[in-house]
Parts: sequence; C-alpha cells; structure tokens
Amino acid sequence: GVLALSVGAVFLNAAIPADAAAGGYAWSESAAFAPDLGPSAEMGEDGLRILILTDQHYTRVFGDGKTDRLADALIRDERPDLILLLGDQCFTPFNRSAYKRLIAFMDARKIPWAAIFGNHDEQGKATKNLLADMLSKSEYCLFRYGPNNIGGAGNYFVRLTSGGRDVHTLYFLDSTVKKDGHYQPPTEGQVRWYEWAVRGMAAEAGGVVPSTLLIHIPLPEYAAAYDAAAANGGVVYGQRREKECASDVNSGLFEKIGGLGSTKGVFCGHDHVNDYSVMHEGVRLTYALSSGFGSYGDRNVKGGTVLTVRPDGATEQAQVFFKG
Repeated sequence: GVLALSVGAVFLNAAIPADAAAGGYAWSESAAFAPDLGPSAEMGEDGLRILILTDQHYTRVFGDGKTDRLADALIRDERPDLILLLGDQCFTPFNRSAYKRLIAFMDARKIPWAAIFGNHDEQGKATKNLLADMLSKSEYCLFRYGPNNIGGAGNYFVRLTSGGRDVHTLYFLDSTVKKDGHYQPPTEGQVRWYEWAVRGMAAEAGGVVPSTLLIHIPLPEYAAAYDAAAANGGVVYGQRREKECASDVNSGLFEKIGGLGSTKGVFCGHDHVNDYSVMHEGVRLTYALSSGFGSYGDRNVKGGTVLTVRPDGATEQAQVFFKG
C-alpha cells in the first residue's frame, strides 16, 4: 500500500516494493529506472525545511540524555519537515538496544526522518542487516535498504516534489567500516548506482534534477577543497579542527558528481569537530555539525545543520549550534 505522512504542508508518500524496504533488491545497471524505489515528499509553498543530525553516538551508558536534549531543542526551534541522520547513531556493543531507543525517540516526534549508517553503527552485537530491518519497520522512518549487491545497506533516494513535479533529490550512500586500518571508499557499485539513479531521475523529469548527497565519511576532495581555498584566499565557512578522516583511496565519486551536473551539495559527518563548508569545482562540501555527547568533540561545536530546499530546487543551509 501507500504510506502517507503529513507534517504541516508537507506530504510524504512511499509506494515501495516490499523487497526494497527490507533486505533490498538486486540491482542491474541495465535495469529500467523506477522512481517509486524511493519515497517522495511534496513540499509546501515555502519549500522543505530539513534538519541534519550526525554522530549522535548513543552509548546506552553516558551522554544519551544530553544528546536527546540537543535533538529536542533543535526540533523545537527549527521546526523541520524532515530530519536526516548521517551515521554513527550509536557506538556501543548494545547497538540493537541503542537503535530501539533511537527509533522510539524519533517516531515519538511524529516527523518523517531518514538515516544512513556510519562506521560505528554495526560495531556491536547486532548486524547492519538487523539494524536496517529495524529502521525499515519504523513508523516514520523513510530508510530503504536499496540494492543488496553494490555494497552496504541503505543506498537509496528521496524525491522532493513541488506541485507533483520533481525539483530535488536526496541521495543517501552507506559507509562501510574500517578494513585493515583504513576507511573504505564508496564501492564501484555504489558509484555506478548513483550515476544510474541521477540519469534515471533526469529522464523521468525531462532534464537534470538538482540534488544533494548525504554520506557519513567525507570524500577525499574535502581536504583538497579546504587546502585550495586556504591557499588561494577562497571563502570557507566554519573551521577545520582535525585532519579529515577520509578513505585514502579515491572512488571517483566526486568526478562523477561533476560530470553529471545534478548534485550541488554534499553533507558528511564523521569528524566531530570540523564544521566547515567550502565550494569545490561547483559543488559545496559541508560538514554537518556533530550532534551527540557519547564520544569526543568540543561541546561548543555541537548542534545541527538546517538545509532548506525551495520549490525551484535551490537550497540554502545554516549551522545551528546547541546552547544547552
């Protein structure tokens, strides 16, 4: 059936094949693109207001209460239509318990939300597949497992529409865990799936649809962009407070982003005290503010990031620091 969630003037609809919700679907590059593989959000006259939270690091031991207060304060003050969680929602052996608590917390706010995994989420007793199944069964979560043959769990998209017309797309890519001491880059399959989806959306809409990419681990181009701006007097909003912990292998995803011309903004988490945003080759690369108190980080650099998508597909963004 069709799940319809309404929040103010925003209506979210998900007509999703059963295998896309839990366990994923087998993807082929030659397959016809199907827009209903992802939910759609119809925005109001003023657009869609999105709150991005990342690295909450629920532990089930310490810090969880203050992390809750941060989320509640930002939800109250910013009044988002949609909430996105960018990974490392937990960091504990008891990750199933942490996710059960997280899902209950989020669903109780009665606001549609979406999530991707970070490198720490599955480092507990529960597998990533189990956590994905839990997210899929949430009342308000738009999470989709996505393809089950490209690497990871939770590669999917959310279509943002105005007047029933696609005006913007949110693409979510899963991050794999460390291997041999190195963070893994997006897989070749993930890069090819992203290209397939972007081209498919353009074919459906009759032209390239503007989009935003949500990931957990920064692309290598983050460091290059910051260095270039610092060396050449470019504009950088926010600060670099730690070395970017990206993969040391470049997947070619950023080059693909530039060639396709759809994605104009990338948001990541992972590095808890970086909060900068910088333009690089026509794409804005931004660190979402760390939103949790269960791991390291400067308490003055905690909060959330607000992304507003206008009915014409254009975006605006701002960092919102937690004052609690």
